[in-house]
Amino acid sequence: MCRSIRTGWCLAVGSPIAGLPMSMKQLETFLAKAQSNDTIRREVESCGTDNTCVAKVALRHGHKFSPANLTRWQREHQ
Repeated sequence: MCRSIRTGWCLAVGSPIAGLPMSMKQLETFLAKAQSNDTIRREVESCGTDNTCVAKVALRHGHKFSPANLTRWQREHQ
């Protein structure tokens, strides 16, 4: 099951994150949190396609990853 957000990212429920670098674990944990939290989801949606904005939203919610990691994740999960 996957819930897509306008920014073009989607995280399958229960997807494995073991073995990923810490920043990628942070990213996938944040994406799952955003999908289940309407407030965070709205913040992310307001970023549009600006991955720097998404990374800043994540940081405010305790998750640290770079905009480049988000871009890489998006490429790998298209």
